[in-house]
Amino acid sequence: MFSPFRLTCLLSIAVLSSGCHAIPRRDATEIEQPSVQKILSMWQATQQNDSEGIPQVGYAGQLWFLGEDPVPHAVSALVTLLIYEQRGADWVLQQEYKYTPEAWATHKRETALGIVYNVFLPYKSEHKSALRTQYINENGKPVFSDLFVLTGRIAEDPSVAQVPPESTAAP
Repeated sequence: MFSPFRLTCLLSIAVLSSGCHAIPRRDATEIEQPSVQKILSMWQATQQNDSEGIPQVGYAGQLWFLGEDPVPHAVSALVTLLIYEQRGADWVLQQEYKYTPEAWATHKRETALGIVYNVFLPYKSEHKSALRTQYINENGKPVFSDLFVLTGRIAEDPSVAQVPPESTAAP
């Protein structure tokens, strides 16, 4: 019979001699991302300068993608940002901004609270607006954020942009 010391040595030799091929390795592209179950977003009307220094009005937003874990995480899929305008009692889709996974990754920032995506959408409107985010999950099903309604409107003249005093998320 083997002593405990001899048995430990034999097991160690067996494990070490098996080589790395016995340990499955995953490429960084194969690491599964958590499934997105909820999208949180915050938007505000704002004015920013474009790459040539020309003022533009539009919406600045921060977006968080949550799975089962409450910590926001990175995503790699098609993301679409939708702008609606209120016409009477109805919300009418006015603009879509589609981002490929590569383009969306450029908006990613790491924070102490997790991954956040910062976005600016140039847009002028004389109507009350709302924004919604659509994410296509790995199984092909879309996940939508709540409709985020901005009170106020964005002026036509960027030099006198009317920034609404407050924004509220629709229920």
